[in-house]
Amino acid sequence: MDSARNWWGRTLLLSGAAAATAGLFYLGTGLHPMPWLTWLAPLPALLIAPRISLPAATAVAFTGYLVGLAGYGRYLLADLEIPGPAVIGILTGVSMIFTVVVLLFRGLLRRGWALTAAVVAPAAWTSAEFLMGRLGPYGANWSLANAQADLLPILQTASITGVYGVSFLIFGTAAAKRSSQRPGSTTSGALSPCWSLWRYLRWPWASGRSASPNPHRPRRFGSL
Repeated sequence: MDSARNWWGRTLLLSGAAAATAGLFYLGTGLHPMPWLTWLAPLPALLIAPRISLPAATAVAFTGYLVGLAGYGRYLLADLEIPGPAVIGILTGVSMIFTVVVLLFRGLLRRGWALTAAVVAPAAWTSAEFLMGRLGPYGANWSLANAQADLLPILQTASITGVYGVSFLIFGTAAAKRSSQRPGSTTSGALSPCWSLWRYLRWPWASGRSASPNPHRPRRFGSL
């Protein structure tokens, strides 16, 4: 009885984390994103990954991110008319990148390197975004920063840090929040500006709208 109850509890926990990851990425990215949700999107996978086994963390991160890309999948198939097998390959590859970054964060945090985890994980994600943007014709569409193109404070930040600096801040905010929960961690103080920025962006008055020339294409900083 107890083993069955534990199994169901574990299954619900993992399913909930994957569903939360999928929902936040689906709503926080894509053609019509809710920008402040983008800052939360990596958090469910980062929260649970250090507390579960490697296979379970892999399944949560990969499944959650892959399902969250459903909007991009429709865009690639319907608007860009990319063949189905190629779309599957693209979505699978990007989901594997997210999974590797989550597992990297998990490994560092489990070794007690909280501050290193909070910096290396967003750096790895941003590096992957940069490479995708340079190597693939549609690589720039995957940048987390694109969802922030309607927010005036982020546009101002991007003028200093660049697009990839914004992506680092987004992923780094989630990583810093998770790392700061480890007892004795100094991450909260070191990276608290990231978390403060997200809290500021939550409020409607913090956004400044800018029109997208084509509502059926993902917003990109370079196209504004």
